[in-house]
Amino acid sequence: MTKEERQQKVRWLQRYQDAKRDIDSLEMELAVWQDRAMNMTRQPTYFKHYSRAELDRRPDITAEDRIKNEMPPVIVRGGHALTLEDCVCKADEVSRDINGRIEDAQDVLAEIEAAIQQLGDGRQRNVLRYKYVNGMYLEEICVKMKYSYQHVRRIHQLALERLKMSSNEP
Repeated sequence: MTKEERQQKVRWLQRYQDAKRDIDSLEMELAVWQDRAMNMTRQPTYFKHYSRAELDRRPDITAEDRIKNEMPPVIVRGGHALTLEDCVCKADEVSRDINGRIEDAQDVLAEIEAAIQQLGDGRQRNVLRYKYVNGMYLEEICVKMKYSYQHVRRIHQLALERLKMSSNEP
């Protein structure tokens, strides 16, 4: 197997991990939009301003309302700020994108699993599954399988050589 063929197979196998990273990134973006929607401030509150004469004439105005009357209007935001609806729409858009990416990732995973399942040796299947589906490093695989690092590298290399990618390669 040439170096280019090996790299092509590795890239083909890494598609699932790449898809998972994309989904994780979108989930973080979704959390930001949801947080923005949950923490939106209310519209500015403006207090009714009474004149001095009106305040003296109206005994029904409480002391609290008199204090509020002296305050300037509260301006929370202005200009072209995002509204709650903007945040909800963006969160919905990102959520739909996540769902589409999850479906794509599941298709990629099924493709990779089918190719891995074609290998006859269970050790080779396990090494490829651990590395490219579970995202483990060779060092972690060594510990899990109780083999030396060199032995796991050898198994990995043999598995890549024997792996047959599906016809719809990237």
